[in-house]
Amino acid sequence: MSEYVILTDDRCILCHEAPGEGAWQLCGECRSQLANEHHRKMALRAPTVCLGCYAPRRTLPELGSIYCPRCRERFHVRGG
Repeated sequence: MSEYVILTDDRCILCHEAPGEGAWQLCGECRSQLANEHHRKMALRAPTVCLGCYAPRRTLPELGSIYCPRCRERFHVRGG
């Protein structure tokens, strides 16, 4: 069985300008942009109505939130 050699570059895999770190070889700026984009997309996947009172959402929901602020207070739910 032959051994494989994985060649890695020290540069960020997205911008190719700054030094990359971690398993994904991302610079700090690209890592934060990727995380922000992920959180934005996950917030868009949240329900368009509150699952407590079924009122339509007026603003983008928080990440992981299925209740409106009023129902969160009513059900004493923390963070979701």
